[in-house]
Amino acid sequence: MPKKKELEPEPHRTVTQPPRPRIPGAYAVEGLGTGDEVEDATEAEENGDDVVAHPVNEDNDLQSGELQNAEPLIFSRRTRIYWRQRLVLFLSLQATVALAVIVVILLVILMVSLPRNTAINQSASQQDGAFQISTSSRVASQSPKKFLVSVNLPDNTMQAMERPQSPQSKAYQWLTKDLNNQSSSLQQLPDWRLVQRFALATFYYSTRGDHWVKHHGWLDWDTNECDWELIFLWGKVDSPELYCNDKGEIKGLEFGHTNNLEGTLSPEISLLGNSLQALGFLREFQLEGTIPTEIGLLTKLTRLELGAAALSGTVQTEFGCVQSLEQLVMSSVSLPSELGKVGNLTIFKVVNTDLTGSLPVEVCRMHQLTQIVVMGSPGLFSGSLLPEIIRNMPKLQLLVLDQRKSGDKMTLPSEIGLLSELSSLYLIDRKLDGTVPKQLGHLTDLKFLTLKGNSIAGTMHPELFDLTNLISLDIEANQMKGSLPRMLFSKLKNLQYLRIN
Repeated sequence: MPKKKELEPEPHRTVTQPPRPRIPGAYAVEGLGTGDEVEDATEAEENGDDVVAHPVNEDNDLQSGELQNAEPLIFSRRTRIYWRQRLVLFLSLQATVALAVIVVILLVILMVSLPRNTAINQSASQQDGAFQISTSSRVASQSPKKFLVSVNLPDNTMQAMERPQSPQSKAYQWLTKDLNNQSSSLQQLPDWRLVQRFALATFYYSTRGDHWVKHHGWLDWDTNECDWELIFLWGKVDSPELYCNDKGEIKGLEFGHTNNLEGTLSPEISLLGNSLQALGFLREFQLEGTIPTEIGLLTKLTRLELGAAALSGTVQTEFGCVQSLEQLVMSSVSLPSELGKVGNLTIFKVVNTDLTGSLPVEVCRMHQLTQIVVMGSPGLFSGSLLPEIIRNMPKLQLLVLDQRKSGDKMTLPSEIGLLSELSSLYLIDRKLDGTVPKQLGHLTDLKFLTLKGNSIAGTMHPELFDLTNLISLDIEANQMKGSLPRMLFSKLKNLQYLRIN
């Protein structure tokens, strides 16, 4: 029997691991036998180690049946971490880009709106230069001085408060006691009320309120400032609505009759700039000092009457900013040309003054004026200004020039007939010469005509008898000649007062 040839065992073959793909995934590894070996390979992969292939003994393994087919591996933990990190990175980049876009948009909006808001605020500040305060309630624990600092009082006021005997210091001391009064309801008052009381208290002390004829209720802790007694122009105020609005803000501070005010007008009056519409001291002869420039901050002021007060100085250029001013009565002050910029001024009076110089020509060109009065001011009104008035004031209803034989000579121009709305004409002691122009008879609305104390010559023109609405006629102390025509009283049926040479 032939001898069976023995098969030579083949050398062991080493199965190398196929190249690992760039993106980890499922793959088969040939030569892995038991599950333990697969587990070891998976663990090696998770730890970042290379998988090492085991040698395969085909004879032994085939005989033992232990050679197994390669099985696919599921996604490993490392694979999941890798994709999770990629997803997080992608979402982070998107969030960063979105945030950057939002920031850029906000910056653009801010850059566009900031200059506009600034311009609006500046414009409002210029148009409304009054002292601005908060309307919020004061914190009860805040000290009065900290409160006054917090509302940004003017530096001059804060400095004056440091002087013990100053009106500002006295007003501060009163406000301190006022606020610390446990029974007072002022603890919860809004800031503007406290500032209003401080301003009025300063005015009281600066004009020696304890010497006033009438000062009932002033500086009374439990009395609303709208109920403090006030001498209104030409009489006592019977209704608080005349000088306080519905909110309780001061509208008017006027003294028509002498109330024995002395001292000076405090600049803190400007703290009432959010509401004050009328300020008047028409017969307070003891009120002296200079007119505070802060009056120019009263941007809601419509009437200012300082006619008989012994105030001096100059009406500052700030008055050009008080566009709300409608009536101005001044005395003993110098008048700047800026007054011509007050576009709403309708009544202008300079009375009982010893001013030198002349009235600014800009005032005589204010076409909206309805009344202009210049009395007792030597040389203030020159002859050349009358034609300016006639040409530029078509709405004029009252014209009074009474200067006590002062100034240069002037004539009454024929253009006077253009003032069709004129109802009262007083040219007294003006060295007016020449004749009365017949065009004066065109003023059919004229009710009061006074030309006394001049050098007017000639006779009365028949056209003057066309002034059928005339109530008073005074032409005495002139050089007119002739007799009155009989038609005088038959045509001037409304005439009640007649005074001739």
